[in-house]
Amino acid sequence: MAMRERETLRTYSDRCWEMFNEIDGDFDDVAIRTFKVDLPTEHDLRKSLTKKPVRSVRRLIDRIDEYKRVINTVFKELVQQLLEKTRHESYFKWPNKLARDPLRCNQNLHCQYHEERVDTTKDCRTLWNHLEQLVKEGRLKNFLYQPNGQGNHVGAANHGGTSSRPTLGTINVIFATPGRTSSNPSE
Repeated sequence: MAMRERETLRTYSDRCWEMFNEIDGDFDDVAIRTFKVDLPTEHDLRKSLTKKPVRSVRRLIDRIDEYKRVINTVFKELVQQLLEKTRHESYFKWPNKLARDPLRCNQNLHCQYHEERVDTTKDCRTLWNHLEQLVKEGRLKNFLYQPNGQGNHVGAANHGGTSSRPTLGTINVIFATPGRTSSNPSE
């Protein structure tokens, strides 16, 4: 499970969470320890986690987020509508079922992507990661919102003067640079 050479922190953490989500039970301590020891020894995040250990996966995720720089991609539609329009496309990938006890999950939440009661569709990290990958592959060009005159995306002409439209959904594209401890690019 070790972080691969030239693998981004984001990709590595995605692999870890996918595996962690398949494990039934309360094994936060194992997940945290495995994530940390499989980071390269020189990685600043590993050093930080050694100096100031975390006690929950939620706190680990927060710590990982401190090491990322986020850029937003804006969709023309709500993520639920985007999911509905792309779910039958050949490139659309459905997630693995989560191995969680349904009785321990919040029964008021429902994720259309997982088709389970784990979180809301708009807050589903796995879905956002998948959509981000599809954007990188150029498969969602006609669903991206571009202010008038920006970019050559398919569908950009459909917006006309709609640059004042409210944001309907975002993809958080995450870049990580090993050794960087600040989100300030000059540091």
